[in-house]
Amino acid sequence: MSQFSAEDEAELQCLLRQLLKSVKERISGAPSVECAEEILLHLEETDKNFHNYEFVKYLRQYVESTLGAVIEEETDNCTKGDGHVIGSGQDTLVHAVTRRTRESAQYKQMMQTLKQTMMVIVESLINKFEEDQLKKEEMHRKSQHEQSSSHYTDNCSDSDSSFNQSYAFIKQEQLQVISEKLDPSRPIEVRWEALQSLCCAPPSDVLSCESWTGLRRNLSAALADPDLSDKVLRFFAKTFSSSPLNVTREIYTSLVESLESDFMYHKIGFSTESAGVDVNRPDIARLLKQMRLMNDFQKEVTTFWIRHPEKYMEEIIESTLTLLSLHPEHGIGNHGSEKSLDPVHFVSLLDIKATWFTKWMHGYYSRTVVLRLLERKYKSVVSSRRFHKHILLIRSFYSAKELEYAFFVHSLCVLGRLLMYTNGRKLFPIKVRKRRDPVSLTDLVVILINIMYQHPNTSYAIHSTHTALPLPFLLNCRVAWEEVLLDNLLNFAATPKGLLLLQQTGAIHECVTYMFSRFTKKLQVSRCEKFGYGVMVTQVAATAPGIVALHSSGFIQAIVVELWSTLECGREDIRVVHPKSTPMDPIDRSCLKSFVTLVNLLSSPHAVWELLGHQALPNKIEYNLREMPTSIIDVMDRLIVISSDAKIHSLFNYEQSHTFGLRLLSVMCCSLDSLLLLESQYKLSDILLQSQKDNAIDSPSGDGYYIIDGLTVERNHLLVRMSVTGGPSERTLPPRALDKGSDPYPWPMFSSYPVPNCYVLDVTKASRSKQGKKLWACSVLFSTVLADLVERAVLHLSSSPANCFFSPAEYKGQCQFKGGNNCVPGVYSKRSRSDRSLTRALLGYLRGGYPGHDWFASTVFLLMGGDVGRSLSLLLRFSRLLPSAFLWPPRVYNHIPVDKLASFLFIFNHQPHFHYVIFCLLLVQMCIQWLSQCFWNYLDWPEICQYLATCIILGPDYQVYMCIAVLKHLQQDILQHTQTQDLQVFLKVSNNYNYNDNSAAALTSGFLQPSMSVTLFLSVYS
Repeated sequence: MSQFSAEDEAELQCLLRQLLKSVKERISGAPSVECAEEILLHLEETDKNFHNYEFVKYLRQYVESTLGAVIEEETDNCTKGDGHVIGSGQDTLVHAVTRRTRESAQYKQMMQTLKQTMMVIVESLINKFEEDQLKKEEMHRKSQHEQSSSHYTDNCSDSDSSFNQSYAFIKQEQLQVISEKLDPSRPIEVRWEALQSLCCAPPSDVLSCESWTGLRRNLSAALADPDLSDKVLRFFAKTFSSSPLNVTREIYTSLVESLESDFMYHKIGFSTESAGVDVNRPDIARLLKQMRLMNDFQKEVTTFWIRHPEKYMEEIIESTLTLLSLHPEHGIGNHGSEKSLDPVHFVSLLDIKATWFTKWMHGYYSRTVVLRLLERKYKSVVSSRRFHKHILLIRSFYSAKELEYAFFVHSLCVLGRLLMYTNGRKLFPIKVRKRRDPVSLTDLVVILINIMYQHPNTSYAIHSTHTALPLPFLLNCRVAWEEVLLDNLLNFAATPKGLLLLQQTGAIHECVTYMFSRFTKKLQVSRCEKFGYGVMVTQVAATAPGIVALHSSGFIQAIVVELWSTLECGREDIRVVHPKSTPMDPIDRSCLKSFVTLVNLLSSPHAVWELLGHQALPNKIEYNLREMPTSIIDVMDRLIVISSDAKIHSLFNYEQSHTFGLRLLSVMCCSLDSLLLLESQYKLSDILLQSQKDNAIDSPSGDGYYIIDGLTVERNHLLVRMSVTGGPSERTLPPRALDKGSDPYPWPMFSSYPVPNCYVLDVTKASRSKQGKKLWACSVLFSTVLADLVERAVLHLSSSPANCFFSPAEYKGQCQFKGGNNCVPGVYSKRSRSDRSLTRALLGYLRGGYPGHDWFASTVFLLMGGDVGRSLSLLLRFSRLLPSAFLWPPRVYNHIPVDKLASFLFIFNHQPHFHYVIFCLLLVQMCIQWLSQCFWNYLDWPEICQYLATCIILGPDYQVYMCIAVLKHLQQDILQHTQTQDLQVFLKVSNNYNYNDNSAAALTSGFLQPSMSVTLFLSVYS
């Protein structure tokens, strides 16, 4: 039952009419069309009889009969567990079956069939309604006319002069008289008077009369007469503008058949001696007028032919293709000295860009018929396309070269539209006149490329045929291909390797600008791209050139304006009936999309640096309420760094908007490079501490009490995240929600440093117990052994010239460590914490231009117990080895392009349980952040040390293996947050990276266990 028969369509139309009658009172009572639409959209929620309507029952039965087998099959697959586990952390069984059913081919076919059928039914109902209205109006006019002019209508059949008068209807006898007077044997004056009378008659009466066949033949004959042609065209134009398709198709086919007769049996051309065509020549001018009327109808008919049976549309299309398939050899009376003109020559002059064909191919309803007829009967229309290259000027005389140029551009537009569709490309290869071998699709592309290649500049060039090729032709060719080229190049940005190629070739700006133009038109990201704008923007924004291109194209401004409109202004297209409810979530659902978009945009420290580096906050004295932010620095100023009353008063929804900004800042600060930049430029911790102090209440006992609200809790969490560095077991992040009970927030707040001890693992206290001392000794011993192992391994490898890939280089970093030897594995001393944060104590920017901190060097320094000389010696030796290019990003910055993203995608593609990662490039980019900051804040110190030693000794491949192990550990959470569309946020802020007893199983997972490898290496080099 997937397809509807004619009886099914009739029944469905009847049921739909009944449904509309049932809700007629509710719809008619609506104050506007929009309200009526809302009533229909929410009918199931408001009408208790909704499921009793026959139309709803019919649709339910149709869905069950079409998808019943699919639902049963998917239910069995899910319950049997065909590789997809349905657990508490994922979709329920119903959601899983629903999702997979909607992704099936049967569902898509059903929706397409149902949509097409309903469009036809609805258009038919609208057409019938319009016809009923016209009939009512005509009957009303007829009754009025009979009352006021009854004496006039009685005399119409007796008096020939009455035909010159105006009336609302006409009798059959009168039309018979008109038809006889239009006979070609009658004098020209009689025929002219008959046409004058015909123009005053209703077209519907004319076409329904018994003498229409003879009248149509006489009208065609009159079209060929220069003295009568204009009158006939006036009647045709009146019919086209005021009649339904069942009437106009008759007139259109008559016009086309008359043109076909002219081209078939009359000599239409020009003498080769004249070298051109004068459009003021009577026969040419007459044909141009007729062709223009035909072309105007072709461009307008697409707006209403879907309301009528397909046979009407097919009749119009077939008659058109029949005319355009005519060639000079089909005619008679041609001589060698005459240059014949095709119908396409005239159409090309009138519609050089083939707008009519573009409209016909736009909708699936008409495109299917066009391609089917071209394939079966009219392939010659395609094969008649020409590729001569000449110039066209707008004037009354056209040379042969100019005609051929118009023909060429028209052909280029038609072929370009055909090649956009699969069935259009299937028309090739085609047989072309004056060419022995058929032209394949490849041949056509080669021809067009050769044309552009042979004429690379805008100056006049000489073709092999010695024909001048000027600028207009080049522009037409390039305009036709530039958009297609940009669309194809944009697909490269979906992969890391492709994005790198776009940056190296300098095409990234043009591609991003093209993507933004499609974004503003609400089109898909590109014609062939399966990803959405979110994935593409995230991928492009991960690099400095990409974020610069996004900024210059206007993409970022559009994102910020959309955010502000949603957050502060609300949607303008929603009719406000009730006041907007106060959002219960920290970020309202309406703003969640904008939040995720900004997180994806600012996930890379390169993006933060390009958009905020060396950018001062406006910090205005006063903000206009109508002033809308347009950049990321404005978002920082208005939503995040709210340091004055003016900024607070400039927000309509202060709590909601500031919470949005703090949540965004919390995600941005998960990248330690971004945190260093923002803290050094804007002193964020000072501003947050001052805001907490403003919320403090002095008590008689001297203890500080704080007003607990959403913003205070959010700032407390953010201050701990920014100020304390460590893995899941080394720091405690306070929650962002209140507990139930008498003490809803037991976590201590602070408005000055140091951070309360409860948020930091104190090793000195933990080591007081017997078990604590044992754990502390093991941790120190483990770090010491790994440090010695790494040092020996690097010394051994760098001693062999075969392993030295780079020449010796001086490390140009400046490391000013204030903690010194007091730094211990897993937690850092109070002296470092007293300097407000570890990040501020470990400033180590390179002088070579690397836009970030050297986290690898800092990790080595801590691994070596804070010994500067030992650390520097190890770094200098390691800089000569090839693994340094992967493990130490600042070492090769601006020297060697390392495409880690491509490596990750290759590895993921060969993991049987990680195929879902391929469509989610966010995971790959998250891996890059882990590696760039050596897993700081994500793993505990012992695990970081083990990771560093494993990659240095066994090679940089273990970077990828380590990331896969982490992702497998988080697999259930990744699946869940992919469904909720907040995966990037989860991966950045999650504190669930502690493996505990599962670390060995996670790290092995099919690879060599690192700890075993370290043991083997130690036994060899000890």
